Order: sequence, then structure tokens, then C-alpha cells
Amino acid sequence: MAENLPMKNSSQILIYQTERGQTKIEVLLENENVWLTQKLMAELFQTTKQNISLHIQNIYNEGELPPEATVKEYLTVQKITDIYATSIDYDPTVEISINFFKTVQNKLHWAITGKTAAEIIYLRADGSKPKMGLTSWRGDKVRKTDVTIAKNYLNEEELSALNNLVEQYLVFAEGQAMRRILMHMNEWLEKLNGFLELNDRDILEHAGKISHGMAKELAESEYNKFNIERIRLNDGKESDFDKVVKQIETKAKRISKNKGKNRKND
Repeated sequence: MAENLPMKNSSQILIYQTERGQTKIEVLLENENVWLTQKLMAELFQTTKQNISLHIQNIYNEGELPPEATVKEYLTVQKITDIYATSIDYDPTVEISINFFKTVQNKLHWAITGKTAAEIIYLRADGSKPKMGLTSWRGDKVRKTDVTIAKNYLNEEELSALNNLVEQYLVFAEGQAMRRILMHMNEWLEKLNGFLELNDRDILEHAGKISHGMAKELAESEYNKFNIERIRLNDGKESDFDKVVKQIETKAKRISKNKGKNRKND
């Protein structure tokens, strides 16, 4: 019987190990569905990643499942995270590491769209459009947490280009790991720039014209307009879930304000 090991990175990711300790499989559980990367499926079925890709493509071609039923955009982000977490000087709690990931994310978005993550959000968030202009979101309806994520605004062609770019870069990163080449975060950035140049992609060399704060403020403002119209079209009825979310947000803001007052009194 498989043994449950401690959860890794998120409560949605589990690692299973056989009694003999021979197989480790990471899975993502969402809405009672089990998600595995192609690499993990290859390990599970003792075959190559190329064979898994071929089988998946055949499924698409035969119409058994649509691509959106088998692909999770945020797995791309997890792959990138896994690569850079191997950096010698990586520490997820340090600000320099957080800024490093933002830089990497922006370079990838820029390579595909010519815009930073903040610029994508700022230019595409539109409360008057269906689904607010989003192409993907978590759950069954668009929520405020969805509208501040740049990749949620990428179209199918952009997502495909991003995934292809990441897959190619993963091959390079795995080669570095196999050769036991240790790298610092700034060295990974240099390699990423070189990789993007090799692929004839534009390289981001600045911070962009729109700040994260500006993008977040606009997106949330557009969401409020979008949500008001959504409630109106629903005969003014607000779902129980949305009511609970609002109550939690209000309570969180109240607690935050009280903490601020207590600090001043101290």
C-alpha cells in the first residue's frame, strides 16, 4: 500500500511512495481531478516523455478530450519555480528571491507578448468584457483573486508559445542538473537571457511602464464594476459564497487596522 509522505510546497501537491520506496509521484488535486506533469506520467508508466506527449496528442486528434481538459497553465509556473529553487543562493523567504522570480516572470511574459506582467493586467483587464477579458481562472466563476494574475489574460497562442519556451528551457536546465553544474540566481538570469536571444525573443532590460500596484488597483476596480453588473444580471442576487468572501475580507481589513493602531500605541 502506498505511503503518504509530507506535503510539498502546497496543500494541493502530494508525494506518494511505494512500500519498496521505488516510485515517487507528485500529483495535483483539484476539483477531485488528479493532475500529473508529462515527466511524472513517463516515470509512472516507465516510458519516455515523448511517448506521453504523442499519446496526449492522439487523444486531442481523436476528440476524446479537449486540450483545456488536460492542461493546467499554472504547472508552467511550478516548473520554472522548480528550476530556480536549485540555485545555490535560493531562499524563498528572502526578498531578493521574491524579486528574482518576478524578474524571471516578467522576462518570459515580455518574450511572448512584449509586455510585463503588470502591463498585461493593466491593458487587458476590462470590466465591460465577458469574463473581464480573462481566458482562464480558478473555479467556476471569475473572482477578484483571478484578475491580478497576468497569465490569466494570455490567449491560446500566447499560452502555447510560453509553454513551448518553458519546455525547451527545462531540457537545458535538466542537462545542467545532470552535469551537476551549480549556479547562482544571477547566473540563471544570464542563461535565461542567452536562451531567449537564441530563440529570437526580445529580452526585457527594464522594469516596464506600469507598476504592480497600478495594475492591481486598476484590475480590482474593473472587477468591482464587472461584479456589480454580474449581480444585476442575476436579479440582484449575490451568491452565499460571495457573501462569505466579503465578510472574510471585511474582517481581515478590520484586524489589519487594529494591528496598525496597536503598533502606534506601543
